[in-house]
Amino acid sequence: MASITDIAREAGCSISTVSYALSGKRTVNPTTRKRILKACERLGYVPNAAARGLRMQKTETTGLLLYPTCARLFRNIFTGEVIEGVEQALIDAGYHLLSHRSPWSGSRWRGNGARTHR
Repeated sequence: MASITDIAREAGCSISTVSYALSGKRTVNPTTRKRILKACERLGYVPNAAARGLRMQKTETTGLLLYPTCARLFRNIFTGEVIEGVEQALIDAGYHLLSHRSPWSGSRWRGNGARTHR
């Protein structure tokens, strides 16, 4: 997987210039931008969402945590369609959906804190 450093080396410019060209935050010479985009295509560059999230200090990710008692909801096709609709709305807004089925059940919770899952 190509990195932004690989793109800069291939395009013959600095890492900052590649970053500016890809983000559109600063004006980059059109010829240089074309070289960068061609290098991205040749090397198969795909932006690293995790690195971008760290740099921008936001992940644009929404989490959906499902408890075991929610499993029966998935037997209902309507629930699946609702979740797909939520996911599509997030995608349209530029966000990602991260979902996880929790191993916790109501009996594992005590007081205000959670016990360690064994």
